[in-house]
Amino acid sequence: MLSRFFSLSLLLLICTFSHAQNKIFSYPFELGATAPLLGQFENIQQKSNIVEHPNSTEFCMALQNNRKVEYILLDSNFKVMKKVVPDENNSLLSKPGSLLGYSGGTVSGKKYNYIYHHQRRFYMETVDFASKTVTNKPLPELPKDENFIISFSDNNIHYVLSSSNKANELIVNIVNDKGETSRKNIPLKVPEVVSRKRAGFAMYLKDCMIIHNDGSTDNKIQSNPVKLYCQKDKFNLVINDAGNPTRIITLSLPDFQSTEKTVDYTDILSDKEKEDAHISSFLRAGQLHSLVSNSKMISIVTHDHQTGKLLNKYEIKSSMDIISLATVPVTSTYRDVLVEAKEVNSAKNLIKEFDVSTNWIEVTENDARQLVVTPYSITYGTSNGMYANYPYYKVTCFQVILDSSTFSIADGDVETKAQRINAYTQKIKYSRATNQFSMWNNQYYGYYNNDTRSYVVEQLEIQ
Repeated sequence: MLSRFFSLSLLLLICTFSHAQNKIFSYPFELGATAPLLGQFENIQQKSNIVEHPNSTEFCMALQNNRKVEYILLDSNFKVMKKVVPDENNSLLSKPGSLLGYSGGTVSGKKYNYIYHHQRRFYMETVDFASKTVTNKPLPELPKDENFIISFSDNNIHYVLSSSNKANELIVNIVNDKGETSRKNIPLKVPEVVSRKRAGFAMYLKDCMIIHNDGSTDNKIQSNPVKLYCQKDKFNLVINDAGNPTRIITLSLPDFQSTEKTVDYTDILSDKEKEDAHISSFLRAGQLHSLVSNSKMISIVTHDHQTGKLLNKYEIKSSMDIISLATVPVTSTYRDVLVEAKEVNSAKNLIKEFDVSTNWIEVTENDARQLVVTPYSITYGTSNGMYANYPYYKVTCFQVILDSSTFSIADGDVETKAQRINAYTQKIKYSRATNQFSMWNNQYYGYYNNDTRSYVVEQLEIQ
């Protein structure tokens, strides 16, 4: 259900754009019948997962159904070079009832390491295209006293983050390009002043999401209070906690030496207002953009993340005319699909919608290099009437344009490249095993074509 939400801003905005697509890959594959009663199990089993070679124009695509997996080696033209189809005895994914989900991968030479997991257990399946063999093994299991946080791959290294309550440490479990494992222990203290929801070391780092250097993330709903921004030489861990100062912990790579900065909101909130405030931040190009909201106002503030200096702020109060926003605020209600969308007719009502803890802010760039800032608010509930007891979620969003130098409000186009990509993917009628990805500065979209029983990849020619 939530996977459809990421393109919400496209459904709410009237945009004109030019796009085209070019089908560059079609591979016969039987994905298998869907079985609604299996729920999330089907989503785990029917996938296409890609591991890109960092030093080559080759990459590996894994196509998985409920019974088997096929590993396909392709070149930059999506020409099949080799394929390996392990039998039931040689693949983790071929075993009946497997609940393993894809976590990430690494590659060295012709050996591609696919890492899968179920709950706290991780396994590595290595595909050797030189020998056309598949081997697998369990990876070190997390100790029982550690709390699993998140797993991901970035720059040809796989990471599993966990935390230790006893030692107050962030622990990084690493698999390198050759499949070798190691661990790093990073001391990390919980601040003395912390909200009730984040109290305790296990809760403090809970709900982390990954944002890669190209802006991509696996998360569709981004209200996570903890965000890890990946770059080749460092990680930036951004931690929001109610109205408390935002922590930015920088971990240098590969040694994981840590430095810390904090951004306070005393220029925006009084001590009393901080008690009921909701803050969500987005780190981009050295600036921390934050959405600050409470029962009286909504503020979009920009700080220098190194010095904590306030660079600019834009405030919405109940007396304001919302016509000055770049887009009209809209509240959309979803029950699996979009049920209705209504304009928010006043600043007072907009502030009311954002007086919740499940807010987040997204910052992108338009063609004029201006910043497009989109605040979101999401609430969950249960329907009455004909949809009695049926869960729904309600999302409110709007947009403002900021000058990229002064961070003041500007006039400009709210449409971004990411929106054009998402608008295109919404037009595809097939929704199984979808995968939107980028390689070599090109954008691609993969999906299973039920009619031709094949897996298709189209190149998106976004203007």
